[in-house]
Amino acid sequence: MIGKDVLHRDASRFNFELGALGMGSLLGAIGLFAVDPGRYLRRISTGFAASLGLIAALAALDHRHRGLPALLVLAGLSMKASSNSANSILQKTANPRLRVKTGFS
Repeated sequence: MIGKDVLHRDASRFNFELGALGMGSLLGAIGLFAVDPGRYLRRISTGFAASLGLIAALAALDHRHRGLPALLVLAGLSMKASSNSANSILQKTANPRLRVKTGFS
């Protein structure tokens, strides 16, 4: 429905674009493994959140949607890197009795 009614796309094109978003998310998650968990998380979270806003603005300006797959890869990467970094900050700074027990620790 969204692909057809909003983006005026067929199902295969819409699925390709969703795949691009997923690929970016995967790259963002893998890229965070290279970051020292004790440093730079606030900068990473803030920087990627700001880049997500910029990417959204660029996507809005791309009326023919020619650059949309590339922008969606970057959006997925930024979204995942920002949210995972913010979650790590919260987990580090939260009171231990407020953290959710996962059974892994």
